[in-house]
Amino acid sequence: MQWAPMGPIREVGRRTAAAACRGAVQGLQAATRRMSTAAGKSIAPAYQFHELYSTNHLGLPRLPIPDLDATLDRYLESLQAVTEPADLEAHRKLVESFRKNEGPVLQQQLVAADAHAGYPYSYVERYWDDMYLGLRCPLSVHVAPGYGLRPDADCVKDRAMLRLAKFISATFLWQQKALAGLMAPDQAFGCMSFIGRLLGTARVPKKTRDELRFSPASTHIAVQCAGRIFRVDVLAKNGIVSVEELHRQLQYIYSTVPPPGQMDADPGVGILTREDRDVWAGVRARMEGHSATNRRSLEEVDSSLLVVCLDHEEPASTSQRSQDLLHGRPGNLGNRWYDKMQVIPSPPGLNPKSYTLPKP
Repeated sequence: MQWAPMGPIREVGRRTAAAACRGAVQGLQAATRRMSTAAGKSIAPAYQFHELYSTNHLGLPRLPIPDLDATLDRYLESLQAVTEPADLEAHRKLVESFRKNEGPVLQQQLVAADAHAGYPYSYVERYWDDMYLGLRCPLSVHVAPGYGLRPDADCVKDRAMLRLAKFISATFLWQQKALAGLMAPDQAFGCMSFIGRLLGTARVPKKTRDELRFSPASTHIAVQCAGRIFRVDVLAKNGIVSVEELHRQLQYIYSTVPPPGQMDADPGVGILTREDRDVWAGVRARMEGHSATNRRSLEEVDSSLLVVCLDHEEPASTSQRSQDLLHGRPGNLGNRWYDKMQVIPSPPGLNPKSYTLPKP
């Protein structure tokens, strides 16, 4: 595969790393003060964010291990609709042999392996994680699902970028609330662990098994336009920047980057995130080894709270919008980053989202 050095991330409203870190802490403190004084009374944190995934805050029971006999009986019942009688009888003999011999031994081993506290938190979790992160197929379509928000009847075409700015601002407010330990369960006894890895998570390609990297206190987003990548700081020293400033920065990127047909043939590095995972892992390792600029640029994307993909070509139908969301179309194939939560706005004011589940 041919590859070229990655250019530096374009900086929009960039501050120093130290200032960004201070801004994140001060913005979080300001948000905590505002939420803790709501209705004139203090709100105690329900959890510590850094312990969210490692602590069972609600005392939820472990996932019970199914009974062996009941599992085998359900398996035989499921075969009846799809198996010829003669074949079914052969399956039945195999199942009964397993029930009397290997089955009880393996069931006992499974119960013993699950008798502990901490990770894995259920008898299937470690195997599921190994399967999920070990998949070598491309993420687009196969792994990364997506959904679209309801169309905004009040959002005409020239306000689509404004709605995107409001969405980004609201996302950072939501994350600050989660970081402060003030996110209430959606329903009684609902598990809260997933919010600790929902935003700021990157799936980094590695040979045979990918890795997850977490940046929940990120102060910036990565914006892609025609395959070019920009960093936009959202959390400033005194809190989240205004919606008007976000709108201005997003509009500046969209207006100054020419459409793909007016640029060189380079589709952008993002197209590699749709490759076979071992292929992408090898290319990324060579890119990082080529220069410090490449390493910093990839880190800017990995550490962003999310990725925003600005396309010049508007979808003409629901089918094209679905294609844009799941795998892209000619003209925007390289304007995606499937290793991150990504937002793909499209007029009139829609904000479809595609994401690779950080923790299924």
